[in-house]
Formats: sequence, C-alpha cells, structure tokens
Amino acid sequence: MNLGVVTPLLKGYGGSEIYLLECLKRWQDEADITLYSPAINKKLLREFGIGRSVKTVKLLNPPKRRSRFGLLEEIVLLPRLWEQQLARHDLYFLYLFPTQMIRRHPSVWFAAEPLRMLYDLRYHSNARDGQATVHFYPKLNYDTMRVSDLDVLLHVIERIDSEPRFDRLVTNSRITGQYIENVYGRKVDTIAYPGIERVDRFAPPLTFDRVLHVGRLWRHKRVDLVLKAMAIVRSPIVLTVAGGGPEEPGLRRLTRELGLEKKVVFCGDVSMSERERLYRESTCCVYAAVREPFGMVPLEAAAAGRPVVATIGGGYTEVLNDDAALFVPGYEGAIAQAIHRLMSNPRLAMKMGRAGQKIVARYTWDRTAETLMKLFRETRSTTSGRSRRARPQRTRLGAQYYPWYRAGKSPSHWNENREFAAVTDPPLGGPYTSSSRTVIRRHLKQASRAGLDFLVVNWHVDFRGPRSLEVEATRRLLEEIERAQLPIKICLLLAFNAEDPEVIRSTIRKARNEFMKQAGYLRHGRKPVLWLLLNDPFQGFLFHHYADLQRLTRGVHPVATGSIAYNKFLPRLLREFFSGWCLYSPLEVGDRKNWEVIWRESYHDFVEDRGRIRAFTICPGYDDSRLTASDRKDNPYRRIPRRGSKTYELMGDVALSLEPRPDYVVVTSFNEFHENTHIEPSARFGDKFLKATRELRDRFGE
Repeated sequence: MNLGVVTPLLKGYGGSEIYLLECLKRWQDEADITLYSPAINKKLLREFGIGRSVKTVKLLNPPKRRSRFGLLEEIVLLPRLWEQQLARHDLYFLYLFPTQMIRRHPSVWFAAEPLRMLYDLRYHSNARDGQATVHFYPKLNYDTMRVSDLDVLLHVIERIDSEPRFDRLVTNSRITGQYIENVYGRKVDTIAYPGIERVDRFAPPLTFDRVLHVGRLWRHKRVDLVLKAMAIVRSPIVLTVAGGGPEEPGLRRLTRELGLEKKVVFCGDVSMSERERLYRESTCCVYAAVREPFGMVPLEAAAAGRPVVATIGGGYTEVLNDDAALFVPGYEGAIAQAIHRLMSNPRLAMKMGRAGQKIVARYTWDRTAETLMKLFRETRSTTSGRSRRARPQRTRLGAQYYPWYRAGKSPSHWNENREFAAVTDPPLGGPYTSSSRTVIRRHLKQASRAGLDFLVVNWHVDFRGPRSLEVEATRRLLEEIERAQLPIKICLLLAFNAEDPEVIRSTIRKARNEFMKQAGYLRHGRKPVLWLLLNDPFQGFLFHHYADLQRLTRGVHPVATGSIAYNKFLPRLLREFFSGWCLYSPLEVGDRKNWEVIWRESYHDFVEDRGRIRAFTICPGYDDSRLTASDRKDNPYRRIPRRGSKTYELMGDVALSLEPRPDYVVVTSFNEFHENTHIEPSARFGDKFLKATRELRDRFGE
C-alpha cells in the first residue's frame, strides 16, 4: 500500500506525536509511506526507529506575520494549501485536527479530539480587558485576540468544520467517539486505543515520597490543581513536573505563592529515556486534565508499575480501573486525599502498580498499529470497489468541435477579424462552411478514422441566442450520424456570453427539446450529457436562478469545463450542481515543469470530492499569438509548441495512467484553428494528429 500520512506537527514527545511515531515504526515494513508535515523533527524519527524508507515532505508553515484573523488562515486555509502539495497515494491517513479539511480520497481521519476550544473548552479561554488567550490544539502556544474577533472566528470555523469529507473516522476512545459523533453527526468506524512500548518486571519504588506529573503545561491540564493539592498534603512529598509549555511561568509563580519551592521540581521537556527514569523513581503519577480525550500518561505510569491519581471523565478510564487508579473529582482536596492515601500505604501503592501492569499489558502498540492498518485495508478495498462498479468499463474518447465556420463572400472565422479569427494553418482543402453536408460527412469520416466516440459541439450564445449556423450544423451532424448508422455520438457545449436569463433558459430548452432526445446524442448511463462553460454569465445565472437551472437540467448530466481557477475555487453550489469537471485548455495552466502535477490535481480534485463523471482533457499544442483580443495579451502561455507530437503523447500518457480511470477523455480540439489546437488534417500537419489520436484510442482499448 502506498500510504500518505499528513499531520500538522511532529516535533516532540506529546501523546499524539508518540502515538503516530509508534505506528509509523510498525507500518514502515508493510507500506510505502510518505509523511507530510510542516514541522518534522527527524531526530525523533531516528529515535523511534523509523528508517529512511519513510519519505518526508515539508508542508507549508503558517506565515510568521500574524494578521488579525490569522487563525482562520491556519485552521481553514492552510490545510487546503497542504492539499495541493500531496502526491497521489492509495490512501491518506489524516492525523489530527485540522487535517480533516483536506479533500483527498480514500481517506481516514484520526480525530484525537475535535477543536475543543470551539466546543467544550470554550470557557477555558482566559479573557481579560477585551482580550482572550486560547489554545487551538495541536498548536504548541497560545493565541491572543480580541474577544469579539474570537466569537466571529469560532462561528465561521464551526460552519466550515461541520462538513468534513473523509471516508473513515477513527479515534482513541469511546468517550471521544461519542463526542465526535455529537459534533459531526457520524459514528466512529474504529476505536484504536493507544498502547505501551513494553511492560518490564515490576520494580517497587525506592521511596514513597515522590509524585510525578507528565505532560505539556496548558490551562486545561489543570496542573494548578495539583500544586494546590500539594499545598494541602502535609507530609514531606516532592512533586516532579515533567514537561514544558506556556503555563510554566504562571505555575512557577503559583508554586512560590503557595510556599512550595522545596516541594516542586520543574524539569521542562524531557527525552523518552528521561521520562522512563522519572516513572521508575516516582511513587505515583497524578493527572488532572479536563475531560481528556484519552491521556497516554496514565497508561505509561501503569506500564511502569505506578498507580495513578486521575480526574474522572478521561478516555483512560476505559482501560484502567479502580484496581490500578484512584479516580477523583476535579478539585484539590480530593486530589490531595488520594495522594496522601497512596503515600501513607506503600502496600496499596505496590498492589495497584502490579494491577496496572497486568491491565495495560494487553494494550500494545502492535495492537494499535494493526487496528489502524486493518481499517486502511478495508477503506481502500471498499471505496475502490464501489467506484469500479459504478463506472463504464471503457474510456470514451471525444473532441471539442466548432461549427462556427462560414466560407464565401461573408466569411466567419476565416481571418475576417484578427480579434477572434486568425488561421495560420488552414484545413486541407481550404476554408469551409460548417453546415455543409459534404463538410460534415468528411468530418464524421475523419473522426471515425481517429477512433473518436463523440464530438462536443460548441454553441457560442450571445444576447440573440445560439447562432443559426451552429444550430443548423448540429442538426445535420445528427442527421448524418443516423443516415450512415455511425457509432459516433455528439453532445453540446453551451458557452454563454449573454446575461439575459431568458436567453439562457431558452437555449437550454432548445438543446433539450430538439437535440438531447435523439439517438445520436451522447448519454452517460441513461442521461444525456450537457457541457457548460464556466464563465461569468453562467455563474451569475446559477447563483440567481438556481431553482430554474435545476429544473431545466433535471434528468441531464451537466459537466463543467473551464480554466484552472474555476477548478481550484469551485463554490459548493457549483460542485453540487455538476456531475463532472475537466479543464478546457490544459496547456495554459502553467510552466511545462508543472503541467503533470496540475493536470492530475485538477482531475482528482473534482473526482474525489463530489464528481460522478470522470473527465480529462488532452491537447496537441496551443498558439493564439496572432489574435489581438485585449483579454489574451496578459496570458504568459500563448504559444505552446507541439514538439512534433510529443506534447500530445505526454498528455495521452497521463490520461492512460490516471487512477481511477476517466470515463471521458476529451481532445481540445478537433477544429479550433484560431488557437491551433486542431487535430483535423491541415496544410502544416496533414493527418498526423488523426493518426496519433487513433493510436491513443487503441491504447485505451476497445
């Protein structure tokens, strides 16, 4: 399995980081893994025995300069930027918040916890003088912002966070699973409890006067309660606080105020080996976090043979029981009483330590890693199987077709207007009229020779509606297909350059009533396919008259085509309306070195989101440099050479390698001579590109 693992942080010894590291160590011999993160500590990988076979990719970091609503950028926008850096993988393991914002499939999201500051920890922010200090997990620092800004920010994030699009959901405890279900409205697929590295032979404490707290110092970890409990306990007991964090200055200050300087030792961040030594030297471990989703520290303490004093309500209560832990309410008196009970009764402390070791011996990292890997295999199998059953077995090959040419005394699209008509490589035989039956028969014969299954007939619709020449040519195409009993089909592409809603309505009605019902019209399944160019007039109609558009296209598969910008920023309503998407002009998207990445991303972005029709565009070359229209002058990609037929072959190779396979591959174009994308036999190229298209058809298979 080729596995892409995405996590926002992998730098230290936090519980969630250890969880992932232990799993990676066990998966590395079973899967081809690429680890993506904006912050990767490679020394940590080596320490956990993760070899170079696990490839690492550094993702974009948040900008250093903080803006007023920078958190929105980090939580919502940054994951979408990460998404663009991800290569193609068999499965994506999205680890921790906010990676669920990434739209890659098939995917498994591990939700250690949702954005708790948005939900149950809302009142754990520190608000003073109109400013709030909050922690957004899994960040390593607090953020400070205006209270009014925080309210707006959380409202926006909640709306976005309520619509995750992962395929499978896994978490670390039943408690967290229920929390996740309440937030996202879907049940967890699997619980993968954390594990322990090993259980050594029980070794009793050397002394019974040491209490240990391990963990990063956040407000909701409530280390202040532990300090206050220590002030209540009168016996000479020492508390060791292992772990750093933004609360450390305040906790040190509280230690001085309580007169605990000789009873509390702050160690800061410690290594794993140092952490193990501290467990061995302690008598018990104390853990007072607020509703901890799981909490690995209690398990680690139990594995070391040390009893745990822990507050009620964490996920660890599903593993440990009263034999190994004292579960107490979250106030200092109860914590102090439990600590005193263990310190004053060494026999009880050792009994509970032995019981804890027996309990956690069943919870190994091997078990955790295998639970997740089993889910990965099932996810990949079920999602890919479902996709295959829903698809036609054969990829159909088509081409964009332009019926706008008129020869003679009043030429149209034959160099009569350099703004939009500039033909430098005319067709063999010279200019023609698109509605001529002779021309149509010749084109259908050429299309059949090239192995084309369909033609996408372009209608350019202005304020007067579709042009009569284009409508008549389309009508005769269908008549000739039926007369000659040709297997080739046609479908329409509507390019609206009209803002009048009635023009758009009447054009769609005309397309449906006069053309889509005919036998020669292309269908996907039982529904006719209608291509729509994404441009300003059409989008204006969609957002102002959506109900009309739904009614007009009921029983039709609408497929979008346009520029790369539309694909990357397609609003929700457009995504829900369209059955499919493809680029229109794929050579204008960027530098040659970036082509393949952009093409693949464009294909997968829509296919993996809500797409039901898979479409991909190929092109033999592009050159509109002779056109003078002002809107073309700023395009840096106006001349893309064919390089013999290598450009075309490159795109064909990409189309053939796509997984899942396209339903439709569309050539731009059959006969667009102004942009020199044509495969129709021409003065310069002869029938070279008809033959190249036939070869591609043969490679796709009949």
